[in-house]
Amino acid sequence: MVVIDHQESAFDSLSIEFSGFHIPGDAAELAVLRAAKINQADCLLAVTGNDNLNLMVAQIAKIVFEVPTVLVRLIDPDREAIYRDFGLVTISPTKLAAEVFLQTLEKQTP
Repeated sequence: MVVIDHQESAFDSLSIEFSGFHIPGDAAELAVLRAAKINQADCLLAVTGNDNLNLMVAQIAKIVFEVPTVLVRLIDPDREAIYRDFGLVTISPTKLAAEVFLQTLEKQTP
């Protein structure tokens, strides 16, 4: 497993049990992705807090490096159809949280 982040301090949040590698840099840069050996990756998770950056990194992984499995965190669920049109699988924490809130409310309502 390889974690890429442009802020080196982000690596401090990795668990002690993390046995992978970390690379400081911008995941949208081809040189950084090559340093992470993306050409050997079975899976890429684009999970920054920026939907546009996630989309860019995911497209690079899928199209340029032909990574077999690419999953994208999507903050704005209104953009889900666009990502699907690009053939990307999305997971939206915003959408998931809304669904859990609604389910919880339904259980609470008499």
